Amino acid sequence: MNLFTKAENCIVTFVTYKSKCYIVIMVNKKMKSKQLIQAAFYELLKNKDFESISIKEICEEAGVSRMSFYRYYSTKEDVFVVIFDETFDRFFQKISHDSSLSVKDMLIIFFTGLYHSHDQIDILKKAQKESILLGQFEQYASYIGSKMNLSLLKDGFVTPFSTPFFAGGLFNIVIRWSNRNYQESPEEMTEVVMRLFNLVN
Repeated sequence: MNLFTKAENCIVTFVTYKSKCYIVIMVNKKMKSKQLIQAAFYELLKNKDFESISIKEICEEAGVSRMSFYRYYSTKEDVFVVIFDETFDRFFQKISHDSSLSVKDMLIIFFTGLYHSHDQIDILKKAQKESILLGQFEQYASYIGSKMNLSLLKDGFVTPFSTPFFAGGLFNIVIRWSNRNYQESPEEMTEVVMRLFNLVN
């Protein structure tokens, strides 16, 4: 059963899928198909290898047409890309609307968001598609670095290689965190990054 209600020009829907209820906030009702595709894809990945899953199978599992799939995605990999785009977008929205945030504050928000997305990260690893997450880190690292002001490194050393170094470092830290089953809190991970990158608050 799906229940729709208006809330600040958005639609909040409770999507029932495989006897589980997913709360989805959408701009319009058509976005429900997009969320069902994501949920179906992740459900299939729990028991099957990435390469063995077809787009047809994803659509059948989600109960949507292939046309609906291609409205939002070009490939299976795009499902991962879009999901992490949404994760990063939420992070950017939070840090863009508060100029008083310190580097430490932004890192805590960053790691908290990733912690809440850890199921997606784990499924990405299971599918051996970690490179997609690295690509997302590289794509957004320049913006993250500018907001965190990499020029605030204690020794003031900044080069054209600072951003890729920062992106690669963060990516590998997140993967190691995942391998450790997220034992450390977002605050503890923030302290690790602050010290490793020699950042000042």
